[in-house]
Amino acid sequence: MTPTEKRKARNWLDFHRRNPIVFDTYCRLILGAISEGRGDFAIGAITERLRWDADVIRLTGRVSLNDAFEPYYARLFAELHPKAAPALEYRTSHADVVNYRAVIDGDDEAAVGPSDQFELALGLPDDE
Repeated sequence: MTPTEKRKARNWLDFHRRNPIVFDTYCRLILGAISEGRGDFAIGAITERLRWDADVIRLTGRVSLNDAFEPYYARLFAELHPKAAPALEYRTSHADVVNYRAVIDGDDEAAVGPSDQFELALGLPDDE
């Protein structure tokens, strides 16, 4: 995992841990769309619907959801709901490097590697 991939994954994971209602709502909306007969849709459509979901806004106190988090949530959903996962579209992404089973198990270090506060403090350049 490159430093840039790790930083992006860590940002998503930190948000995910602070706002579990967001993933719960993603799951509810995706499974609902599938049960309505919709399939082969992009996670972006679910994100737009989620942004309007009053429960998420009320419970997290946040109105904004970073589009960069979409591929992480799609892959986490696929790990948790493998039979429903084919309904979503997937593209190659920086999110492919995360161990989503470890995310589910609560092992953040195994999911994205150890926190590199030392590297961040030094301001080491990204490898992009």
